[in-house]
Amino acid sequence: MLELDWRDDLSPGWGKGKYVEHVLKDLPDAKLIELANKCTTNLPAEGKTRHIDDILERITTNDRQAISRVTRISLATAFEGRVLTPNVDFDGFIGSIGFERDSGIYTSFRYDPNGQLVSSDFFSSIKVPATHREALEAFGFLDWSDRRVISFLESLIHPEIRRGSEQTELAALIDTHLRPDGLTPRVTGIISGHPVFSIQRLHSSRHDRPKNIIFASSTKGFKPIIGLADALDNELIVLENEDTCLVYDDPTPNEGLTWVRLADWWAKKQKISNTEEARRSLGARLQEALSSPPERLFFSTYFRTIKQTLGEKLPALIPQVYVHYDPKTQDERRQKRKFLIQRMDFLLLLPENRRIVIEIDGKQHYSITRPSTKYDYVDATNTPHPPMPHMSLPSPQVYADTVRADRELRLRGYEVYRFGGYELRDRTCERLVSDFWDGLFHTHGLTS
Repeated sequence: MLELDWRDDLSPGWGKGKYVEHVLKDLPDAKLIELANKCTTNLPAEGKTRHIDDILERITTNDRQAISRVTRISLATAFEGRVLTPNVDFDGFIGSIGFERDSGIYTSFRYDPNGQLVSSDFFSSIKVPATHREALEAFGFLDWSDRRVISFLESLIHPEIRRGSEQTELAALIDTHLRPDGLTPRVTGIISGHPVFSIQRLHSSRHDRPKNIIFASSTKGFKPIIGLADALDNELIVLENEDTCLVYDDPTPNEGLTWVRLADWWAKKQKISNTEEARRSLGARLQEALSSPPERLFFSTYFRTIKQTLGEKLPALIPQVYVHYDPKTQDERRQKRKFLIQRMDFLLLLPENRRIVIEIDGKQHYSITRPSTKYDYVDATNTPHPPMPHMSLPSPQVYADTVRADRELRLRGYEVYRFGGYELRDRTCERLVSDFWDGLFHTHGLTS
């Protein structure tokens, strides 16, 4: 199941535990993370695998908590005066959702008949009043992974635990304390007429799921001519230059468009039965759409640094995506162009229909190119130099168009991030790009 290679150089007489320990010591970090993810996916959810989950989340988020310690303390304090776990002991509830108390803690917590939380030593029958903060800290609440905190809070307001006004009031209390960290409980389902809450980000996208994605427009210089095969259903068809773009028209799931799903679509479209062959073929086709060295470096760095971390959850980095479409070129429109931009350099479709735009800015985003004259090449001593055929000059108008297009996308609900082409000159940019992805995916709660 874990697919570890057999090591002939190690003695089988050591026993399984010692043998595996020596194998693991020699594995690179990326392979260890991949192996740990397999363990948490394939093994039963219990205390030990939850601790592995915590460690993995700390690695993938650079030890940053989306739900801060301040928020955790305020939540634990706000629970005072409430019976969080009616009909079940506090210890029993925590244990039922797979959490264990910190080692060395020998205190039991439960509610007395009056609803007061009390604690008692395992070796004594004496019960003393306790606070929810004391109880939760005994179980390591302040250091739980964000996923564990969310699982705990969702369990507290699940219909199996509480219903009616008691459920909605506790959900409102949790909402008050989570909002400063950009989270909120939302109704995402119904069980027997009772709402089911999930903790989600406040800035979930207002977008519907995309009906079509026109992307990977090639650098051959020919623009696809697009028509409507069915105007009522918004069914697109490429009338001319079909080989210069791709049209993804499969349903986009709520968890976003991943690289795996995009590759599966490509395999079906191209009738490729081998999964790895399909992924290589798709990668080669997408590379054709990248028009500059910085774009190619950014694209390759994404897969090189992030794929091992997210595995099959890796969002598809989609190049050259049409956000607007005008069948005429800018030269044909001249000064009467309808859209400031038509294509985005890169697009990601994240869970909950969140749309992330990445732009790689070359000098065309802030300058114009014009023929040079002899007056452009006179130095401080008034000595002329041979003119070049063309030169670039800063252009306030071009820059204004760039930032205006940014504003329009943001107002339509897109997140827009820009890199200067100068930042992506060579592979020394790898850490810069990797840190960006880590921060972005942490912000959106996307971890392995």
